[in-house]
Amino acid sequence: MPTQLTREQLAENVYQSVHSVEMEGGGVSPEFMAEAKEYVNGRINVDQWKDRIKSRLKAKYAR
Repeated sequence: MPTQLTREQLAENVYQSVHSVEMEGGGVSPEFMAEAKEYVNGRINVDQWKDRIKSRLKAKYAR
């Protein structure tokens, strides 16, 4: 059974993920960070967040 993470744990996971991207020379968009905040604060779940990211990337790279 999956373990429910605390807000602090979610925030730390997001921070570590963003830091990892930055260490590799990348960056994250303001939209990503706004959604990360919604996720950490419990307004969206991880599946909703993934759907938003996928939708945004499809729109950005659609030909």
